[in-house]
Amino acid sequence: MRYDFSVLRFVPDTLRGEFVNLGVIVGSDQTGEWAIRLNESYKRARRLDTDNVIDSAVSLVVDLGRRFDEYNDAIEEDRAPSDPISIDWLRDYASQSRNLLQVTPPSAVSAENVGEALTLLFGHFVFTDEVAQRATYIPRSTAVADMAKAYGQITLGAANLGRRAEVASSRYAETFDFVVANGRALQLTEAFSFAISGIDELRQRVKAWSWTVRDIRENGGTAQLGNRKVGVSPDVDIEAIVVVPPQSNAAGIDAFQEAQAAFETNHVYVVPLSNVGEVARKAATLLWQ
Repeated sequence: MRYDFSVLRFVPDTLRGEFVNLGVIVGSDQTGEWAIRLNESYKRARRLDTDNVIDSAVSLVVDLGRRFDEYNDAIEEDRAPSDPISIDWLRDYASQSRNLLQVTPPSAVSAENVGEALTLLFGHFVFTDEVAQRATYIPRSTAVADMAKAYGQITLGAANLGRRAEVASSRYAETFDFVVANGRALQLTEAFSFAISGIDELRQRVKAWSWTVRDIRENGGTAQLGNRKVGVSPDVDIEAIVVVPPQSNAAGIDAFQEAQAAFETNHVYVVPLSNVGEVARKAATLLWQ
């Protein structure tokens, strides 16, 4: 699939023209995925910083990273972002960046998903001083987009697939990324990325989600698909699509191991991002058996 990307550069003196690449931006208007990966070490940048301007550049980088976090939070919560990100925005941003932090005009790259594109481009354009700095930020939206693509390749029928559907147990309610159903819910799917910042918030989300799943396992529930409501039985197939961080991301690994215990207790199938096709095929089997 085609993705557009730009490289972020620290340019301490525009007259000298020397620069250090600080990160990459990758995304696609087609899928709505936009992500940023930044080098956490500024050692090489400081070597060029004879005028002590690195702090100002870092501040700009932090603000940019925050914008991407807010954008992806909005997409995952199925609401309009307050600061949209698109190829047009990236072109404008690149054309206006003339000072300390500059962004190259967008170019195209082909990759299976946005996470693969980030890894490929970051390794090519950004020099890291330590191996431990190589953790990749892969948003949850990547897993959601891959799962949607996998479902789209299986003929389920629009009426049988609900996106961002509210599932209510006897005591709780959660919005699941996907619900496959006919007269009743057959499969519930939710995506989680542990290769992100904000691990504490993720832990809380997994805990709240697990409470709802546990109540469903004990008492069943209902799912709202558009204008119709279907029953959710205690033995419904529940799938968790997970993005696991590299081994260098200790916080993400710890959070994933903690979540695994909750998934196992609640009989949730844990599926790596590379195997989303299996989830879609299982849904088709459940639907047509």
